[in-house]
Amino acid sequence: MKWIEDSRLRGIVYFILFDIALFLFLFYLDREDGSGRARGLLIASFVSLLGMLLLFLWTNRQNTLLMATAIFFYLSFVLYCI
Repeated sequence: MKWIEDSRLRGIVYFILFDIALFLFLFYLDREDGSGRARGLLIASFVSLLGMLLLFLWTNRQNTLLMATAIFFYLSFVLYCI
């Protein structure tokens, strides 16, 4: 995985994953009508954010405090949205 070591390319991947997650989350908020039909959009948004988190954790695997903090914030955000 040589492409992960390039910080410029990694930043582009972060940006794309975050934009996908943001788009899906905003589309979920627009389509939610109380029946739960748009729940798949919310799940897809969390999966995209999870991909971003896993990429972040892979590139920062030497710093355990940073990894624990990132996991904590991701889980707290997911639990807040659910």
